[in-house]
Amino acid sequence: METNSNHIDCIFEETKEGLPTIAVLDNNRKIYLHSRFYPTKEAEKYRHRFNPDKYDSLIVLGTGLGYHLIELQKFVTKYKKIILIERLSEIETEIATNNTTIFLTRHQHIITFITGRTISEVLNTISNEIDFDTIKGLNIIEHAPSMRTFSDYYQKIREGIEGIIAKKSSNKATKTALGNLYMRNILLNMVNMLDYIPVLSFSNKFTEFPSIVITTGPSLDNYIEDIRSIQQKVFIIAVDSALPVLRQQGIKPDLCISIDPLHYISEHFLNSDRSYIPVFSISSNHTLFEKHTGLVSLNSHPLAQVIEELFPDTIGSIDSATGSVAGDAIKLALFLGFNSIGLLGFDFSFPYYNIYARGTSYQIRYALYYQTRFHTAETSNFNYIMKSSRGYRHAGVFSRRSFITYKLSIEEMLQTYTAQNIVNIHSSGIPISSLQTMTMREFIQSHCKNIIEKHTLINSIMDQSTPLSNHISLDIIKGVLSEKSILQKIINASGLPPLNDIRLNRIRTLVSSITS
Repeated sequence: METNSNHIDCIFEETKEGLPTIAVLDNNRKIYLHSRFYPTKEAEKYRHRFNPDKYDSLIVLGTGLGYHLIELQKFVTKYKKIILIERLSEIETEIATNNTTIFLTRHQHIITFITGRTISEVLNTISNEIDFDTIKGLNIIEHAPSMRTFSDYYQKIREGIEGIIAKKSSNKATKTALGNLYMRNILLNMVNMLDYIPVLSFSNKFTEFPSIVITTGPSLDNYIEDIRSIQQKVFIIAVDSALPVLRQQGIKPDLCISIDPLHYISEHFLNSDRSYIPVFSISSNHTLFEKHTGLVSLNSHPLAQVIEELFPDTIGSIDSATGSVAGDAIKLALFLGFNSIGLLGFDFSFPYYNIYARGTSYQIRYALYYQTRFHTAETSNFNYIMKSSRGYRHAGVFSRRSFITYKLSIEEMLQTYTAQNIVNIHSSGIPISSLQTMTMREFIQSHCKNIIEKHTLINSIMDQSTPLSNHISLDIIKGVLSEKSILQKIINASGLPPLNDIRLNRIRTLVSSITS
């Protein structure tokens, strides 16, 4: 019997056991995914790989006809979820006719087949199928013959799964560590947000203009002079940590985005001249939120979503779901509608053995606390890279796993913006995949040709916008949040422990302080 799966020819042959085996045809050469003689013996090699007591979810890369999974029959019902991934299409129909492995098709509430799908389709299905907040552990089993036959396909899926795990784990850890702080900040920020302009007022107001988005990777040092020379010809969006760098170099960003809930983030704003418009998340650090006025954006926090449900299409959101301020900065540029977006300092690595661009508060702190005649800041940088990050490399460049997670998250976010003119401005770091890379000179020549009356434009938009006090009633929000059952739902959705009397009283005290 012959079949064709995504232009992959394969044949089925009978073995000495009387069972079928499968071979992929490559220039008339047969590449067998199972033994031609005794395929069931393959199960012996994998019998100790199944451990549902420790890993209650399982992903198999390379299903073939399933002979290596025979021992799984003993453990199927102990798993929460099993995902079987196969490059060849509709392999499950062949498995369903094989009495030895037919069990794989009889537990549809547990086992999901993903066959003949693109890499992105596979990863999207995995992300949706497995609840990473509730599983005990995830085990990945690779079928060696399948991995050899379709090495590029399965390797990219493996890397994608690792990225999903890292992202989901990071989100879960963030919820656990910062969940209370997010909620407290939002409750405290509700009072002050009435003076803010909703970010929705700025949506698609800059469609005729170029922009650069600046974060603090070490490669930023190479472009300070260029940024200074064109700052009247391009809109500058800076992440909060870039403020000290730009201020020291006489560069004034037009917008600065800050989403971190922690107090130390205010260090970036010290000695700021406030010539820019700050863009804060509703859960940003409440002391910063209190001291400034600017634009406010909602995020995915359940409490923020309550505000959106009570006052739909009023505030707007630039939450990129990447878990990083760099991702939200790109999302902001897209939200504002710029006709070109250049990315600067997006290194996701440690080029030149540096951690950050010179002049960041992080780098200043390193020099202040650690630098001596015999131990320079550069030495501290190098020690951090080699020890704290364990010398981790990606694509041959020193990096951190969290950086790669952010990069993968940004790449995932940008998949829906393929028509946008976003470019990597060349760095020595790790570029965002799928984006064109330009030199700074090429970007300037292509996009930064004319002087822009930036302040006039921004002031005009601000004059036409009205603060949230004109759109939102805190009494309505306060009334809703006074219901214990609603608070409990918000707590549960936030991944926090159930309310006890002490925590309930604390939250009620904060809610009672919400007054117009």
